[in-house]
Amino acid sequence: MAGFASLWREASTPKKALMAAAPILVIALIAGGAVIATSGGDDDGAHVKAPTSTPRPTSTPATPTPTNLEVLAYLIAIAPTPAPEAVGGAVPRNPTSGAPPAQQYVPRPGLTGPGPVTGTDMSISVPAIGVNASVYARTVGTNGQMGNPSGAWDVIWYDFSQNFGGLGGYPGTGYSNAVFAGHVDYIRVGPAVFYSVRNLVAGDLIHVTSANGVITYSVQWSAWTGPTDDFTQYVGQTGQDTITLVTCIGGFSAGHYSNRLIVRGVRI
Repeated sequence: MAGFASLWREASTPKKALMAAAPILVIALIAGGAVIATSGGDDDGAHVKAPTSTPRPTSTPATPTPTNLEVLAYLIAIAPTPAPEAVGGAVPRNPTSGAPPAQQYVPRPGLTGPGPVTGTDMSISVPAIGVNASVYARTVGTNGQMGNPSGAWDVIWYDFSQNFGGLGGYPGTGYSNAVFAGHVDYIRVGPAVFYSVRNLVAGDLIHVTSANGVITYSVQWSAWTGPTDDFTQYVGQTGQDTITLVTCIGGFSAGHYSNRLIVRGVRI
């Protein structure tokens, strides 16, 4: 946990200024569908005056046992909504095919929230963990929300270029930091496309195929981060051609994972 905190302290002054200028990006992936949102919500209870004394309970109530209908209602509540209709006719891929959507990504300027799921000419493979996935894209709108992948087997590449210069980037262009996210697991599916990202170690290879050809990155490090940490420190460009993979990790409770896993690779 201390590793990524020290990375942020060692950032250069210009980089700090860039991060301060951009809205804080916060990612919160949940099992069965990702929810990625900005920070800055109300601090519930922060202004509530504490009582001077706490009344002692006369008895300890028994913990209620949920009925089958209550359990079913909970499962329905945390189930993902249907995947948004992809722009340009992109469809979920067969997890065994590895074929990328046959279309070029089209940026979506002027958006407040995350853009629609859009096909790209990219695919991603990570031989060490058996990943061979289609890559879709979502524009990051002005509110900084990073939209979720559409299904268990699809990987999202985030386009920050419309609103956040110096963050992210297309693989293989200049000193980009290509940011990809995928689910760790998925309701009624089980382990999903990025389930084994946790097993990557320094030196493992990540290949991204695009119009720029095959771009290969070598894993440098991985780190856990909290669900409300400022993500600008992970998606900012670093002066090298890099890739960043994001998924969930940690404890699971009430449909949410406690932490996020960041894996950073450098082009070779």
